[in-house]
Amino acid sequence: MEVEAALCGVVGDPYRRLADIGVDGFVVEAAAAALETSEKGESTSRYLCNFMAALLLIKAYAPSTPLRWLNGVKDNLEQWSAMRHAPTVLESEIYSLANLFHSDAKGQLRRCASGVVVCLADGLAAHEWRWLNDKWRLASSTEPRRILGATLIWSDEALSNEIDDFITNRRWTTHRLLHHLLACGAAIASVARIDDLPAVRGPIVVIHPNLFPRQQQEQIAGYEFGSVLTIGGAGATFPIPCDSPPVSSATEDEEPFSWVNELPFQHVPLDFIQHCADKINVASHNLRVLTHADSIHLMVMQTSPRKVRLLIRNDDAIYLSTEIDAGQNIKCVTVLSGFITSSIEPSGSRFRVKVPLRGMAIVDVTFEAEVMCPSQMN
Repeated sequence: MEVEAALCGVVGDPYRRLADIGVDGFVVEAAAAALETSEKGESTSRYLCNFMAALLLIKAYAPSTPLRWLNGVKDNLEQWSAMRHAPTVLESEIYSLANLFHSDAKGQLRRCASGVVVCLADGLAAHEWRWLNDKWRLASSTEPRRILGATLIWSDEALSNEIDDFITNRRWTTHRLLHHLLACGAAIASVARIDDLPAVRGPIVVIHPNLFPRQQQEQIAGYEFGSVLTIGGAGATFPIPCDSPPVSSATEDEEPFSWVNELPFQHVPLDFIQHCADKINVASHNLRVLTHADSIHLMVMQTSPRKVRLLIRNDDAIYLSTEIDAGQNIKCVTVLSGFITSSIEPSGSRFRVKVPLRGMAIVDVTFEAEVMCPSQMN
């Protein structure tokens, strides 16, 4: 479902044009919990990951314009309530979308979203507002020193070239590749414009580098502050395997019936996406999910010299007890999300945590020494 790609990943111009004429901000369609409880969607991704990708890309394309994401809580007329019928899915939406960042020209991290718009707010009881407020506060309760993940590099010129490429070949767009990478657990929680690359630190991800202008390709090739992982067309570190013929045109039957249906694309093997996600994670941090790694995924933020905040996402529809190896000795683990009622006792570099179905656990991990990244371990 290329929801925001219809405006950002494929057409693009509406956001920039609206930003240029001075709109006060955008409300970004991001009601992931509502859709995940109403529509089956793709088996290879989640609506949540789709909206995470959209929020990152829209911020990159219109960095000066405030974004507020649509927090889909309930709709009495449509007869659904994520808060009452799928609260863990709603929590995961809140925690995930609130912790996506834009890296500016000075290398400062700023949240992609300036706030939320509740959909729909009528008839919410006082205790429901308190519940929501608790989740919002926890979601934005820290300002990370750095993201232990790769920064996606954005180019307006590459987007323009990508439009023509998609129309001609139906190749996967940046948006589609990104949300499938996120669904496979890729540690990508920040985005930077190509002009701001000199201020970026840590590994970077570039999608379809062949669509970037030559000068920008040279700038990427000269990046010296972390691993450079390129995915997509000719010359990429990870070229997309062509195991299906190009789609020269789509019939009317292939075109999506509504905005919740997928646009027609070439086929890309899921194991290729998983391979790319694994390589991104190895370059980003030393944490490893030892059990249920196909369903448990991490967002990692360093908050102090010896502490990281972990957002531990469960994509399965059952409770999962997972073991995580943090890569260095742990002093203590502090539970922040309300579901976990017992303390977590680490053993060396490992600890176990139970994560609710389609939900998220949040913990702070304090180490005995300063946080180390893969580049420091070599």
